[in-house]
Amino acid sequence: MVKSCLLGAVGIVILVGARTLVAQNPATPTFEVVACQAAIRTTWDGVYTDAQAQRGEAIFNDTCAKCHGREGSGTSDATDPCHDMTPTTPSCALRGDRFMANWSSMTLQNLFDRVRWSMPQDKPQTLTRVDTTLLMAYLLRINGFPAGSIELPSETSQLSRLKYVP
Repeated sequence: MVKSCLLGAVGIVILVGARTLVAQNPATPTFEVVACQAAIRTTWDGVYTDAQAQRGEAIFNDTCAKCHGREGSGTSDATDPCHDMTPTTPSCALRGDRFMANWSSMTLQNLFDRVRWSMPQDKPQTLTRVDTTLLMAYLLRINGFPAGSIELPSETSQLSRLKYVP
């Protein structure tokens, strides 16, 4: 028996074709249709480890805190690019209801890309994939999401299957 993953209209055409083949030639291997949907996990599924968040906190304090505050709540420093914004402005604060609503139902790939390509504001595109992943683990922790036993991946294909759910 051959197991086959069939998706959408293409899958239906292949399935009809396979049934026709089997009906015409009983010696043809049979096909078992297996449900194939990429597993979608959410930020509540423990998608990072405590160790990642700890390493991310160190990077955050060195790279991000000057604009986003020590714990991601924004700052009141006059030299801060967020100075004229409230601490809950999504571009300034990296925690709380407005931040979480800003990323609601997006994937962690979206957040990863935003951080990787536009931060830090004074030196955009200088963060490595690993550093960006560690920063994201820290952001998940300060927003109250649970840690798990499997590290947050830095690969696009895996991050795109992780949904940010407040």
